[in-house]
Amino acid sequence: MVDDLRSAGPRPADPRLAELRAAAQALRRELAGYRGDPADLRAAEEGLDAVDAHLLAGEPDGARLRGALLLLVGALGSVSALSGPVGDVRRAIDRITGKG
Repeated sequence: MVDDLRSAGPRPADPRLAELRAAAQALRRELAGYRGDPADLRAAEEGLDAVDAHLLAGEPDGARLRGALLLLVGALGSVSALSGPVGDVRRAIDRITGKG
């Protein structure tokens, strides 16, 4: 039975994680062009770094992802120019944590 699992090759990537990775990368690109409060930018980068760390783990912790989302929303929630990318990250985290 173990041989059967090994011969099946790698398991397919979770599409929810791929969606979160893409959303986080898009937000990071938007942040690169944003000229807002440096403290807000640092907080947003910390939130994105936390998301990246959970993605690298392969099985992200829902509570910690939601904490990273709180950092992002707290830093960027009032920036209308970034509401789309922040919303994409939120929706991706909601799918992973079962909230969406």
